[in-house]
Amino acid sequence: MKNILFIGVLSLSGVLFAQEPIVELGNAFQLMSTRKYKDAAESFGKVRSLNCNEKQQTAALLYQSICLGKLKKKQEALESAEQLKDPKIKAYAVMNILSDNGDSSEIVRQFGNEDLNAWPEEYAYLGWYLRGRAFGSVRQYDRALKELQTADELSGSDMELHMLAMMDGAAFAFAAKKPDQVLKITEKVLEPWARKFAQSYMFLRPAGLRAEVLIGQKRLDEAAAVLAAFPKTTGQKQGVWDFRYLVLKGDLALAQGDRAAAGKFYEQALPCAGKNAVMQKAVLRKIENLNKQEK
Repeated sequence: MKNILFIGVLSLSGVLFAQEPIVELGNAFQLMSTRKYKDAAESFGKVRSLNCNEKQQTAALLYQSICLGKLKKKQEALESAEQLKDPKIKAYAVMNILSDNGDSSEIVRQFGNEDLNAWPEEYAYLGWYLRGRAFGSVRQYDRALKELQTADELSGSDMELHMLAMMDGAAFAFAAKKPDQVLKITEKVLEPWARKFAQSYMFLRPAGLRAEVLIGQKRLDEAAAVLAAFPKTTGQKQGVWDFRYLVLKGDLALAQGDRAAAGKFYEQALPCAGKNAVMQKAVLRKIENLNKQEK
């Protein structure tokens, strides 16, 4: 999951940076925003040793805990979070730590009935998002979709969170075999604000799912419009998204009755699979089926 956890920083910035230790806090948040979590954790630790007010101490401890969680130092992160005095902020920290360490079932167990509406506004919508993802990961899809919708509704101007909620919501709806809900969740994916994320998995995944559903429903012009929004090259490692795009282009061509074009797209997709056996098998099966139909 991309960094979504600095949301409270901007809303608290007037308090955090109104006085010393402005330099160390600024340095810590900068390190965290560039995913240098080890250095960021150390920098937040330095802040706590300075003459901070209570808000600054809380922020430093909270984000130090989150950084430790991102470093997969789960136990150390949880012990750090345990020092937070506010139970709601502590719960927020723990949910982040568990999420970053793949422990969705524990989020559901500990926080499934947490009153997120009682959380501070700057953390509440993130709590809905984290818990929604957790419910989806344990295949409680209906609950997941409701919570992600709430996160989306509460996220205001946080466009990254809007994209994340769309991405995960679409994935869970697809897994739950609810194609119409996939389309509803992704209906804004071609709007200008969403297309600003075109180079990111946050756009590529929901857009790909939307195109797949539209092809399956024979709404081919709409599917073509979605695929036209994909960047020509995504720059993703191992060609994951280039692979996805080319396979979908092949599926679209096949649905349009152009078998030759479909075969070319599938052949182009194959090297993008790299050493991923699952991806290789998927496209080879499509090529095999296409060849069988031609005989």
